[in-house]
Amino acid sequence: MAVHNDEGRIAAFEKVAKAAGLTVGNVPPRMSSEDFGWILQDTPGFIFRFGTRNEATGCTDTAHKNTFKIDEEGMRSAIAAFIAYLMR
Repeated sequence: MAVHNDEGRIAAFEKVAKAAGLTVGNVPPRMSSEDFGWILQDTPGFIFRFGTRNEATGCTDTAHKNTFKIDEEGMRSAIAAFIAYLMR
């Protein structure tokens, strides 16, 4: 299922994340699928990546590979972003 992110919620999340001192990047659109797309048909939302790339710590493979390694600092940033977004 294709993922169609809600632009308004993305803008709000980016604003809050940046205000919390976090770096926000963009992933270019690509042809892939994600089950989360089904949820977005009924409930506006968005999907984002965190902790998926940090060459300094050896986190260079994509998710769904047996060599994937999550960047723990990226995970901490995601938790901080979620908390800031929920508290807004």
